[in-house]
Amino acid sequence: MSKSKFTIFMITAAILSTIILWGCSVSSENVFNKYTNNESKFLDIGGTKIHYRDEGRGPVLLCLHGILSSLHTWDGWVDCLKDRYRIIRLDLPGWALSSRSTFGYTTEGYINFLVEFLDKLNIQKVSIAGNSFGGFLTWNFVLSHPDRVRSMILIDAGGYPFKAPLQVTLLTMPVISFFSSIITPKFIIASSVKDVFGSPDKVTDETIDRYYSLLLYKDNRKETVAILKEIEKTIHNKTTAIKSIKHPTLILWGGSDDWIPLHVMERFKQDIPHAKTIIYDGDGHIPMEEIPKQSA
Repeated sequence: MSKSKFTIFMITAAILSTIILWGCSVSSENVFNKYTNNESKFLDIGGTKIHYRDEGRGPVLLCLHGILSSLHTWDGWVDCLKDRYRIIRLDLPGWALSSRSTFGYTTEGYINFLVEFLDKLNIQKVSIAGNSFGGFLTWNFVLSHPDRVRSMILIDAGGYPFKAPLQVTLLTMPVISFFSSIITPKFIIASSVKDVFGSPDKVTDETIDRYYSLLLYKDNRKETVAILKEIEKTIHNKTTAIKSIKHPTLILWGGSDDWIPLHVMERFKQDIPHAKTIIYDGDGHIPMEEIPKQSA
């Protein structure tokens, strides 16, 4: 091998090694210990191990997070509301500290899972707050089991057609989805987290570390790709049925949401005319995390 070819080889190897070290793996034990606490509980549902927390007293509020997220996104709400509500939040299967799903990732599978989850906790009726994909699951749960829901809160929820963020689109492309399941540079996660905040300066290193570590936990990257591909196929199904929802509804939306734009909120508002709507000017896709006290 010539000296120039050897140099190119070494530089290439160094770059690849750096990329792999940036996003190859994390210590599962360290992540588990860091992101569980005394309130953390685990429940087996058909072979799927679920991490959840059950805090506070009062009417039950079930909180469902969005894609690439975890129950920690509701920390601020729990601090504000646990004196008046019993707040149950969970890591949805395939993300954070819950295991991969044994029921697949179809909408019907998720809804059946949530029913079984509530049954295991002996809870018959809840209010549900859902953000992003969690919002999509929220209104689908209301449609499927209206008798088990008192009211719903849609927070920058998925449902009507919109152009998906580039980061999400890339993760469903064949070649990129393969490599993203084994290599995930931290700066990409940092950029994505800042994108969902209206004010990126509010994003702390601790927040980035949480999203990054929980995504790299065990097989979560592989499961994320599977979930997103399923979401891509089903996210806009049944939207015409939303008009039949009569439950008390609160719609919260970040005015500067770059992931699910305001025109989607307008469709929800149009199809659920009795809903109360609040727009937070300048805030992004996850107001319950960006402005927890105000949104709570």
